[in-house]
Amino acid sequence: MPPIERPMGRRARWGAQLMSGAAARIISLPNWIATYAVVAYMIALAGVSMVYSNYAMEWYFGVFGIVWVAGFFFLSAHFSREWSELRVKRKRSFEKKLFWTGFWLHIGYALFIHYFYISMTGLPHEFQQADSTGYIELVSEWCDYWDNGTLWSIMVDYAQEKISDMGYPLFELLPVRWFGADAALIVLRLLNALMSSYTAVLIYRIVSRSMDETTSRIAAIFCMLHPVLICYTGILLKEVLMTLLTVQFVDFGDRLLRNRKYTFGTIAPLILAGASLFFFRTVLGMIAFMALFFALVMMSSRIVSYGKKITLGVIIASILVMSVSDNIMREINYITSTDARAEQETSMTNRYGTEGGKKSGNTFAKYAGAVVFAPLIFTIPFPTMVNATEGQEDIRLIHGGNWMRNVMSGFVILAMFMLLFSGDWRKYTLPLALMLGYLLMLAFTQFAHSLRFHIPVMPFEMMFAAYAITNMRKKHRTWYLIWCIVMVVACFAWNWFKLAGRGLS
Repeated sequence: MPPIERPMGRRARWGAQLMSGAAARIISLPNWIATYAVVAYMIALAGVSMVYSNYAMEWYFGVFGIVWVAGFFFLSAHFSREWSELRVKRKRSFEKKLFWTGFWLHIGYALFIHYFYISMTGLPHEFQQADSTGYIELVSEWCDYWDNGTLWSIMVDYAQEKISDMGYPLFELLPVRWFGADAALIVLRLLNALMSSYTAVLIYRIVSRSMDETTSRIAAIFCMLHPVLICYTGILLKEVLMTLLTVQFVDFGDRLLRNRKYTFGTIAPLILAGASLFFFRTVLGMIAFMALFFALVMMSSRIVSYGKKITLGVIIASILVMSVSDNIMREINYITSTDARAEQETSMTNRYGTEGGKKSGNTFAKYAGAVVFAPLIFTIPFPTMVNATEGQEDIRLIHGGNWMRNVMSGFVILAMFMLLFSGDWRKYTLPLALMLGYLLMLAFTQFAHSLRFHIPVMPFEMMFAAYAITNMRKKHRTWYLIWCIVMVVACFAWNWFKLAGRGLS
């Protein structure tokens, strides 16, 4: 009597398909993930708009939100299904499709938002345009100094005062010099589209070294379609470039840790990528090298020999020592001191008050702090769906991106538990250490609730969200549904908080 064949489980089927050679196909993202998230968002949007109808946000921001949420979740399922036809061994074909699809999506949005901003504000910048216009004005002044031969001394003086804000003006300098301030805006948005699209390719390469092809492709697609990363393609700030450099640092570091030999050609790009981060956010640069050192120590000796650990450890320690300056250490010491908590509380307290006898801030904001932010650091900020105060148009425009991050954070948190209990966390030490270290630092600053400051590690969040999705069991589907319901409740609570704290609800 022949043996009875037992039906294969889902993970076993994935493994069989991935091991079947040239004929292998990739399992696509389940449609129910998209359906739950989009339906929950529509309930939250409709509910908040009806309950707080007197303070409903502008209709076009609602359209933006629907496009962000439905586009991300349904297109993720669509592309993972469509590109599953590509064979496992044809990784270059997948990378090309990933890059060019992402590029046309990003550049299409960047061009649209350029003219949308002009129609809304009269200028091709975001609604609250102080930082982006400030960069352009600064670089235009530098171009004048370039003409009269004093640029170098001006830049040295600027770096001594604002080293963490030096990188992006340098990046803008040549486009503004060659094309002029107005034409450079289109060029810079084109460059943003290129960089953001390439970031998704780098995530694919990083994930594919340690995870299966299904997880790698889903993570890359998530990164390509990330609403926040697409949104910032159209904003002339440093976040897109800083995120690319962060992901590139992890790519170089991951490859270096897995290489059998160290050469100048493998170490130099890593050092340059890490050093460049100090010119965008000094704390991020320090955390990046500390994460690399931690990964070096914690990775298995089967991957990194003890000799390589000692050699690279000495190099990293030397870089950290040489990179220390008064400006950098002043920022690092302050962020890690007890004064940081006091500033966070002061910043939140200053968010309420009066203006002309009328309450202009949120009286509840003073109760927010690290105790609140730290447990929610993967999830916050929640989407603002009400017109509570002037000057928050940009927050309402990207509220769909916030919702997407709220929902996907459930998978990121699930991945943290999976990695902890399975012991697999040591395989992904570098991106894990950088992400957790940066978010932990952020939780104790006044910027924990600012979406903009979360952006550099968002690609790694998508990496671990994909890991959780491809390792889920049947019970996790119910947990995901519960999580979506919890996010709907949190969304209502947040928008009530926005209104009630101002005496508007």
